Amino acid sequence: MRNRSDPGQVIPLQQCVECQGEGEVKQIFSRWLCNTCNGLGMVDKATGKALEPDTVIRQLLIRLRHAREQGRTLQQELAKARTFIEQYNALQKGRDKRHNRPELKQP
Repeated sequence: MRNRSDPGQVIPLQQCVECQGEGEVKQIFSRWLCNTCNGLGMVDKATGKALEPDTVIRQLLIRLRHAREQGRTLQQELAKARTFIEQYNALQKGRDKRHNRPELKQP
């Protein structure tokens, strides 16, 4: 495991070559956890080695935090789009109806 100055740093990962990202290796009559990636299906991109269990947990938490932040950003963008559509439809209703324009639908 590499020493990292920032434990909150995202470690670039790649798919395990041995198990093709499955986390399991298929034998003739059974399946076994992949020894190369310790059953994760992903390895450190720089070294090609498996991550330690504490590092896996830390990386999952970092990625979960990023996903939640991205979700909040997308919710804000969606709210802005809905506001825009409502304003557009209100303007269209106030204009002359002879153009017969359809209303935009909410996403």
